[in-house]
Amino acid sequence: MASLMVIDDETDTLTLLKNIFQKNGLDVHTSSTGSRAVQNAEKYTPDVLLLDVNLDYPYDGRSICEQLKANEKTKNIKIFLCSSDYAGNNLREFHEDGFIQKPFNINELKKIIMPVMNRHP
Repeated sequence: MASLMVIDDETDTLTLLKNIFQKNGLDVHTSSTGSRAVQNAEKYTPDVLLLDVNLDYPYDGRSICEQLKANEKTKNIKIFLCSSDYAGNNLREFHEDGFIQKPFNINELKKIIMPVMNRHP
């Protein structure tokens, strides 16, 4: 089963995305802190990771993304950075696979995520 991990400090966002993507047949893991992001990504090795840029200090989605892409076990996870602040105009600056602007349009988000998931049985 294809899996998605969402790391965001907004619990309402986590609940919403978990419900939506579980209804679409995905195995979904969530975390509200950056402190365990690398550890959880290593544990679950999701196909796709939605990673908020602004997490709990001192954790930052950009540095977490760089760590995951440098890690042999997690380097192949497709990582989409998400933010309402970060413009996303320097894609790949932090080795992300894409950028998603907040607030999310759920239908647009599904159009981005589901095709990636459908490539993974």
